Amino acid sequence: MYIAGLTGGAGCGKSTFRKFFCEISGAHFLDADQIVRELMDHDTAIRVAITSQFSTQAYDEHGRPDRAWLRLKIYQEPDARHALEAILHPAVRRIWQATAQECRRNQQSLVVEIPLLFEKKLETEFDFSILVAASPQTQHQRLAQRGLDPTTARNLLAAQLPTAEKIPRASQVIWNDGSLAFLHAQAETLSQQFHRTYGN
Repeated sequence: MYIAGLTGGAGCGKSTFRKFFCEISGAHFLDADQIVRELMDHDTAIRVAITSQFSTQAYDEHGRPDRAWLRLKIYQEPDARHALEAILHPAVRRIWQATAQECRRNQQSLVVEIPLLFEKKLETEFDFSILVAASPQTQHQRLAQRGLDPTTARNLLAAQLPTAEKIPRASQVIWNDGSLAFLHAQAETLSQQFHRTYGN
């Protein structure tokens, strides 16, 4: 049984790796970005905090978050990004910490995908940290394929630690400049390694 933290820069393929790894290993998983989306969509206290901090423009007339407006805001104003993180991150952290405690009690393995794992110095919360890495060229290509313009992509990557600074802090590095088949093979290898070290 283990609680693993999974991270990687934008466009590195961490979610694809997590999908492969959890299907192979049978580990449970949480996606911090998905938790953020659910909180913003459904948590009234979060909505009130965001609109109070920023503007009623952060949500539309139906109470749905205007993610495009917020994204532009935080990319243009670094202080706005920190303010939004101060609202969301403690709530997200409480959720994955509670899930991790429950998994430990039930002897179930868990992978928590956190984009800013090293930026927020959260690696000590986990038995093991996994970094999915790729070259900057690959990251920019993948972000362009998602429809991000070059300026937005640069701003997104600038908000994250460079891969070279993350590598020494990770327990395991998965390099993802190659094919999906190679990424899947790395997931299999790591799953086997974890099984030998931690059991189920």
